[in-house]
Parts: sequence; C-alpha cells; structure tokens
Amino acid sequence: YVPGYGKEDLDISVEDLVLSVKTKDNELKYQWDISSKLNLENTTAKCDKGILVITIPKQTSTKVNIDIK
Repeated sequence: YVPGYGKEDLDISVEDLVLSVKTKDNELKYQWDISSKLNLENTTAKCDKGILVITIPKQTSTKVNIDIK
C-alpha cells in the first residue's frame, strides 16, 4: 500500500534476491527476501489508487535431455 504515490513516484528493483520498493522522495521503503525459483524477467507491477501489485511468476521447470557421446 503506497497511499498518495503513483507509478512515476516509485522505484522497484531486485538485487541479490532482495525485492526493494521505495519512493523517489525516500519517504517509504520496503524490502523482501525472495526465492531464486522466481522468473524475474517476467515480473510486472501495477499501481492504482495507492495500491501497488507486483507479480513475480514462478520459474517454469525445465527438463533438458543430454545426449551421451
């Protein structure tokens, strides 16, 4: 919940598996530890009327067959 702030007022980043949300005026700052099993490339964020929603999908399981030579 980020009352009084719009999307242009927010910075969202991930560094070393820590998701950070902060306002550009540094009044609010939130941090969460996140799993390495998330697909960060497909992360989306939406801010509407002070409600910030960040969606981070799970990493899809990848199975790779390796040929033996």
